[in-house]
Amino acid sequence: MQPLTFNDPSSLGVLVSRTALASIAEEAVRSLGGNETGGVLLGHDLGQLVVHHAGAPGPKADHHPDRFLRDLQYAQELARAAWEEDRSQWIGEWHTHPNGVPEPSPTDLRSYLRHLHDPELMLKRFLSVIVSVEEDNIRAVAWVIYPSAAYLVPLLVEEEE
Repeated sequence: MQPLTFNDPSSLGVLVSRTALASIAEEAVRSLGGNETGGVLLGHDLGQLVVHHAGAPGPKADHHPDRFLRDLQYAQELARAAWEEDRSQWIGEWHTHPNGVPEPSPTDLRSYLRHLHDPELMLKRFLSVIVSVEEDNIRAVAWVIYPSAAYLVPLLVEEEE
């Protein structure tokens, strides 16, 4: 993989619904204890990435200071419900880096590359929203991961009707 670069010239940014952003913020504050948390991102990738739903970790999630494993069954149920609601699909994941820098770690990048190389998933790119949490500040940063590069992209709040 090439080194991280900081702008994807083909991207217009990632649109995130206010509801999804609020879900991420609500869950993210739970990582103040020092363990990572996160969930799935569900939406559409039709030129521009649009996130309509952000999942919670689920009751069987495994949280550690340097990694997080979501509750797969819970995530699958969220994805099924989102598909039925508005045809949203799994386009990525969000997770916290408590007291850390909001950029993909080597472990994160290996995980994203596994998803991109999984023929069943048929992903051309993978969205990662990494959240850093401090006592009075939550910062969310979007990364678009391709098989050969990772790009920091603008995170834009979608105006809801």
